Amino acid sequence: MTKTPQSARSDRPDIDPACLPNIFIGLLLRLFRENRTLTQEVVAELASCHASYLSIIENGKAQLSIRTFVELCQALQLAPADLFVLASVLEENYLRSDLIRSGEGNPEDPLTAQRWLQAYIRDGYLGLLDKKS
Repeated sequence: MTKTPQSARSDRPDIDPACLPNIFIGLLLRLFRENRTLTQEVVAELASCHASYLSIIENGKAQLSIRTFVELCQALQLAPADLFVLASVLEENYLRSDLIRSGEGNPEDPLTAQRWLQAYIRDGYLGLLDKKS
């Protein structure tokens, strides 16, 4: 029996679709925080959470509540809907990437997602993130 190539989420039974949005939301929160030259401590205080929890979120290892998500977006002056849509678009591109389709990378590994996103940005696909002061 010939094995067919694995591709998008529906064809990948090994992918837990619930974890990917958390990974990309966390990575984007970190990118926007760093782009605004804010520390985790400052953003956490603005969002009424602990800096260590923000670190876990940024590393894609936390299940975010809607309330925390909204408070973090407000702290970074981001529209929650925009961030969610951007994370969803990135997730779909990630799942369709050669890295994942070839089976070279574990799609649920936050470090794999982070490396892919860095390359995606470096290649100019995300454009420039606006600096906010």
